Amino acid sequence: MNTKLSLLLFASTVIAGLSASAQITVVDAVEGASGNTFATGGSLANTSWIEFNDSSGENNTQWRLRNSSTNNGFGSTAFQAQVGTLGSTPELTTQITGLADGVYDIYVFFTDFGDWNISAGLTSGSLTTYEGLNAGGDSGGTTAGVVQSDTLNLDLGGLSAPGSPSNHFAVNIGQTTVTGGSAINVFINHDAGVGNFNRTFYDAVGYAAVPEASHYALLLTGGAAAALLVRRKWRAKSV
Repeated sequence: MNTKLSLLLFASTVIAGLSASAQITVVDAVEGASGNTFATGGSLANTSWIEFNDSSGENNTQWRLRNSSTNNGFGSTAFQAQVGTLGSTPELTTQITGLADGVYDIYVFFTDFGDWNISAGLTSGSLTTYEGLNAGGDSGGTTAGVVQSDTLNLDLGGLSAPGSPSNHFAVNIGQTTVTGGSAINVFINHDAGVGNFNRTFYDAVGYAAVPEASHYALLLTGGAAAALLVRRKWRAKSV
């Protein structure tokens, strides 16, 4: 195998390994003045968007706080949207703060027990609808990028694990950049389906720092040097 091909294979292995092993810090979605989630355009102190009623019934104007450890996710809570009129629930904003400047992969965590879905994105009003891997493709969402959450390397920060891991999912919704300590805004809504079988259970967000290009370059340079050294030793033995 020639040196160039060896280096290309080494580079691919290094980059794939870094991507696969990146730890994702989970941030539970929490309402209220000391929380991180609110109706887009509103404030943390204003909780009129939420109904504190652990019920599976419809609510066309509010999200419901669910507390069942079986159906819900990290910390045994989730926000439920279950409507009879599509488009009536407010879009939510969950803020991630306190991060160092840099680029981050952003994740959204949700529960799906059949035909449930979630709409999420990094731009308000421009969301993609996702569904769990058990939805069968009939809940109005895509499974592109969706994985079972317990397959990821997660930092739960003391949060309890989901009560039903096989029904708890994560999706990488893209990358964003923190500059000057700016907050990351993640937008959530229920944009597809009505009734009990097409609800949204929104649980949490997550982030993982994306290594700078210089870090990759340093690793690849070191790998290249090692490969050349091995090649020279092999040649020396062959003489």
